[in-house]
Amino acid sequence: MQADASYDLGERHTIRGGVMGLEEAVSADTTTTVFPVDGSGDITGPAEAITQDNSPSAFFYGMYLQDEWKLVPKKLTLNYGARFDLYSSSFDNENQASPRVNLVYQPFDSTTMHVGYSRYFTPPPLETVPSSNLAVFNDYNGSATSAQQALTTDTTVKAERANYYDAGLSQKLAPGLTVGVDGYYKTARQQLDDGLFGQSLILSSFNYARAGSGAWNSPPTTPPAAS
Repeated sequence: MQADASYDLGERHTIRGGVMGLEEAVSADTTTTVFPVDGSGDITGPAEAITQDNSPSAFFYGMYLQDEWKLVPKKLTLNYGARFDLYSSSFDNENQASPRVNLVYQPFDSTTMHVGYSRYFTPPPLETVPSSNLAVFNDYNGSATSAQQALTTDTTVKAERANYYDAGLSQKLAPGLTVGVDGYYKTARQQLDDGLFGQSLILSSFNYARAGSGAWNSPPTTPPAAS
């Protein structure tokens, strides 16, 4: 569910706000065949099946409020605001307040420049969050298994928290023809990614502790300051 609204507060200010709510649920049933092994890793018995059935769920709520302030009508506009996100799942609970600000300057009708900062909160995709309990592979029916050496670490997948700094320029050359360039630099904690681990051909989400990246694109895109 999502709702958005705007209100013109005089000639210089336009207030925008909104709320959203998202519920997700996944059913994940897995069966892994392993061998019991001794301390040297040698097989000590017949194959055994480890079955793990999971039904993870998650709720994601957000709200934002922003002001489009025309500092100089038709020339200089400041978009500023913030949003608050809450993520609650069967494996994690997190929240974040995210300020955002964007300044747009239009010296001529055909030229637009912008610079901005945005903070983002991105929960992991529920369908790729690993749901297996790795401890059972290290001690199944009192014995170690053939999977224990390949699977040793299992930590909770966290939401990504990122800072974006962007700037850009667009120029209208002729009716119907506009060129532009837009660049950004991103820093993040708990950077989300996904990969293939072990023999499974199913993608699993994981985090990098810290990350940074940047790029230049054309034509530029300028997202709303808070929405």
